[in-house]
Amino acid sequence: MGFTVIELLIVLGIMTIITSGTFFLYSGFLENRYLIDEANKIASVLRNAQVRAASGENNQNWGLHFVNNDISPNYQLFYGSSFASGTVVSTVYLSSRLQFSDPALGFTKDIIFIQTTGKPIAADSVTIQLVSKTESAKTISVNSLGVVSSASVVVTTGPAPTVTSASPTSRGRGAQSQSIMITGTGFASGALASFSGLGITTNSTIFNSATQVTADITITESATTGTRNVIVTNADAQFGTCTACFTVNVGPTTISANPASLQQGTSAQNVVITGTGYASGAFASFSGDGITVNNTTFQSATQVTANVSITAGASATARDIKVTNSTDAGAGTGTGIFTVGAGVTYETSGGGANASGGGSCVASTPWTDTEVCVMVSLGTPIGSQPSKLRSNSFDSNISSFTAQ
Repeated sequence: MGFTVIELLIVLGIMTIITSGTFFLYSGFLENRYLIDEANKIASVLRNAQVRAASGENNQNWGLHFVNNDISPNYQLFYGSSFASGTVVSTVYLSSRLQFSDPALGFTKDIIFIQTTGKPIAADSVTIQLVSKTESAKTISVNSLGVVSSASVVVTTGPAPTVTSASPTSRGRGAQSQSIMITGTGFASGALASFSGLGITTNSTIFNSATQVTADITITESATTGTRNVIVTNADAQFGTCTACFTVNVGPTTISANPASLQQGTSAQNVVITGTGYASGAFASFSGDGITVNNTTFQSATQVTANVSITAGASATARDIKVTNSTDAGAGTGTGIFTVGAGVTYETSGGGANASGGGSCVASTPWTDTEVCVMVSLGTPIGSQPSKLRSNSFDSNISSFTAQ
């Protein structure tokens, strides 16, 4: 008994449908298998970090550093008090079929186990999901006792957000804690802002409404200049991008200071600061304690003058000087270009009418009314002259005086 042409076509059609269905079922199975395997792998590496920390390996904490970027999301096993100061042991890149939803795109997260106890510094979790089916996800969590677990979660997705603008549209290199208002649509509570490229850190994101979030950002002084994309990612991992909506401007540089040092107890002294890229309204600041900048005078694009006062108790150390432009908050730092010197201690001794007595100097002959004992700081070169030394009948500005 033979088959007609029509019957053969029907059979072939049925076989095609069955084959296609089997393929799609198998394809979906494979993707879910990738998700499950990766979640198990992350949980395994977390437990490995915990065991190493608990055993005191390298006498350090151990942890994982999770990086979610749009190029190569990955997680890194490291040891050290933090990832920034630690040593990376290995790096694992996610399959192209997978992505992180926590941490959000453009952000990182650390889960660190404490040396000897093996407990985490803080309970935390990460979530991975299928790129093709973002509602399929797994969360790997570590509780406060250090128990590592993996569970499936269903992510409810809504419309992807859009990003249309940022204000202000630019900031200078070196800008610190700048508020950037980002406008768009479809923002949800918990949305996070990020910027493409290197050198911009989003310190925090405040959700204002479905059309606006505010990002607090810091730009390094070495950040690449030029345009950046602005990205807002909702908690469901959907994101919107505004291409070239923000620009990193060239910031100022700070090169030198004159004088390069002043002593403790100095009051209202001018320090001329030289660099590049200064704008009218630029202001100077000094690192460390005990230095007050009374005012900053803009001289030119390469020079500003800071009038400073230094307390008697200021630390006698090298200081950084930062000059910040008021136009775009760009800042340039001169590292260690200014020094606070130890103030000279003056003591008088002897029985003359001008002597205060009680000093630790020992005179080989009786003190006269015009003699003063000066206690200078250890290391003061022989032959040097204090900037100012006075008694009732002695002024070092007009009389010869040298350290013996």
